[in-house]
Parts: sequence; structure tokens; C-alpha cells
Amino acid sequence: MESSKVKRGVKKTLNKIINKLYESQHEILVSATKKSVIYTSTPNLVFLIPPTTAGSLGDEAMLVAIYTRLVSAGKNCIIVSADLEGNDRLRLYGLSPKEIGVNGLYGGFWGIKKFQDVLLKHQPESVYLIGADVMDGFYSIMRSINRLTILKLASEFCRDTRLLGFSFNAEPEEKVLNFFKKCSGQFKIQPRDPISSERLTAHGIKNICVADLAFMLKPDISLRKSLPECKYICINLNAIHLNKWGDKFFDLTVGMVEHLFNDTAFSIVFISHDFRKFNGVSDYDFSQLVAQKLKIENDDRITFIDEYATAAQLKGIVKEAEFTLTGRMHFAIASLGNAVPTLMIGYQGKQEGLAQHFELDLTKTVITPTSSLQDAIMILKDVESRRDEIFEQLNNRLPLVQELSLNNIK
Repeated sequence: MESSKVKRGVKKTLNKIINKLYESQHEILVSATKKSVIYTSTPNLVFLIPPTTAGSLGDEAMLVAIYTRLVSAGKNCIIVSADLEGNDRLRLYGLSPKEIGVNGLYGGFWGIKKFQDVLLKHQPESVYLIGADVMDGFYSIMRSINRLTILKLASEFCRDTRLLGFSFNAEPEEKVLNFFKKCSGQFKIQPRDPISSERLTAHGIKNICVADLAFMLKPDISLRKSLPECKYICINLNAIHLNKWGDKFFDLTVGMVEHLFNDTAFSIVFISHDFRKFNGVSDYDFSQLVAQKLKIENDDRITFIDEYATAAQLKGIVKEAEFTLTGRMHFAIASLGNAVPTLMIGYQGKQEGLAQHFELDLTKTVITPTSSLQDAIMILKDVESRRDEIFEQLNNRLPLVQELSLNNIK
């Protein structure tokens, strides 16, 4: 008993040492163990790698959108993931994807080695990795390095290797940035907005600007009939904002919702677009807290959409909204993808890049989490009064943005 405990402790310590070495010397470590084989490429076989484990409906929207597009184009698409349970959500769409689980895929050196074995066994023609917002080291240097290493390794065998629609912030981690520079030109690097593209170009990294994969997701209107027949607006509150900015942001949010409830005639549909909890609070919980603070949670004009709706169903709901206030970029994409006027609560500079796709005025489109309530309400009133004008602008730009989204896989 004691002996097995010691062995586990030694193994855990060795893994930490190897992963620490991998973080600083990833190229050398992977190259030293790379296998030399005859790689024949299986025609039309695509490995599709999700951005992370389950929880985000934004990630779900991207995965479903590209998976269905690839399958309809005749590709044999296999989802390669560290979390097969996370792919269960695809079955809500009537999809039954082929899957390969790679334990620790996003977690360090051993996950890379396991991926290499799977890659060489199946020999896909293409490897596509959805970058999302985990590629600049903001959340984890290791996560970003791991994904770049997967792509670099795949590019040495596959002729078609791509980093699909992702954001790149203004201050990327140095280790990640340096590795990006080494990868430049080895596989396709496809940022999902003009600002991310400009940042990469400024660092000498070759890239192709596209739009987010989720613009390809088709709306599902099945939940629309459960809503009252009245004009409504959609509000999505992001629990990350509350976790990061605390009581001041909570008060700002309460003030904005109070204005929309008291000073407009619209009903309010609270949308949850992520069922993960941040410091014990999910998007759904945050909405409940705000409504309870205002004592409107049981009012006939208030509807809560629970956490188990699909991304496509939520896109179907926002399709009929008068306008949207959202803290999550992918619910903004669902809204803008229907040409619905959209106000975004910004973070990481992601929303600014999205707004640029539609040539929107940032000062009238993005509310910062540290805004004063007075400034936030002024922006809300502007959108309320210009809904038709904004709709026309979005509707005119939308075909161009959808084409950029399709360019992810052209």
C-alpha cells in the first residue's frame, strides 16, 4: 500500500518536471521523440479538434457549425478531443460524430505523444484546430503552446493543417508569441477578426483574416414558440465579468436592466450562453441575482431560458429580438448573425474586433465593464432609438461576414 503511494507520488513529480521542461523546451522535447514513418494521407479524412472541454455554448456553436459544413462537403470528419463527454451535446443536434479520445490532449507533453500515435495510425489528410480565445496565453501559457505544438506536429505530416477562427489579444504572453513566430508559414493561421489579424501581422506572423465559425450555424426556432407573443429584447450576462469586477459591475448591470425594464415597453428574455460556474456563479445564476435584486423575477415580462438550450436554439430566439445586450461574444455573434442590433460588454478586446467586421462605431457598440451607469444608459438609449438604421447596416454587411466565416475551410 505504502509502496504504491510512493510510486504514484514519484510519477506525479516526474510528470510535473517533464511538463515544466516541455513548457520551456517544447520543440526540442517533441522533436526528440518524433517518429519517422511513411505517411500516405487518407483522402477526405479530417481531424477536428475542439477548443476546450464542454461548457461554453460559443464553443458548441463553432464545433457544430464546422462539423456539419465539413460532413455536407463529403469529408470524413473525426472529432479528436480530451473530453468525449463534451461532445455529447452534438447529439442534441441529431449528430453522431466519430470520436477519438486522447487523454491529456490539452495538458502537456504526454498528451502530445498520444496525439502523435493517433495521427500516425489514422493518417488524416487535414487537421483543423478551433483556436477560440485560448491561443494568446491569457488563460494558460501551456494551453496555447500545446495547441500550437499539435498543429506544428500535424503540419509535418498533413498538407492541410489550420488554426481556425481565434482571437489574439494586444498583450500575448512572450513564450506563446515567440512560438507563433516560429510556426508562421508552417500551417494556416486564421484569426477571426481584423484587429487580431493586424496584431499578428505587426509581429510578423503570416495569417488569413476570417470570421468566426459560428456565423455558419443555422438557427433553430423550436424554442421561439415558448415565448410570449410580444416584442422582446435578449440579455446575456457573463459570470466572468461578475467574478472579475465584483460589486461595482453588479450594480452597473442592475442599473442597465432596471432602465430597460422601467423605461421601455419591451419584455426581457434572459439568455444563458455558458453553463460553467465561475466562483460558484453561472450566467443563469447571475441573471437570477439581478432580477431578484430588482424584484422582477416573477414578472410576466421576464423570461429565463435555462442552461440546457442549444446554441442553435438560442440563435433562433435572438432572431426575433428587437435588440441584444450581451456579455459573451458568441451570443453577440448569434445576434449579429441575424442582423439584430447588438450591444456588447467588452473584455480582452474580442468584441471590438467583431464590431469592426460590421463597421460599427465602437463607442456606440461596446460598453466597458468599468463604465459609469450614465454612460451605459446613454449607449442603450442610442441603440433603442436607432434600431432600424442599425438593422440595415448589419443586414448589408452580413453576407460579407458569412463569406469570411466560410473562408475558414476554403
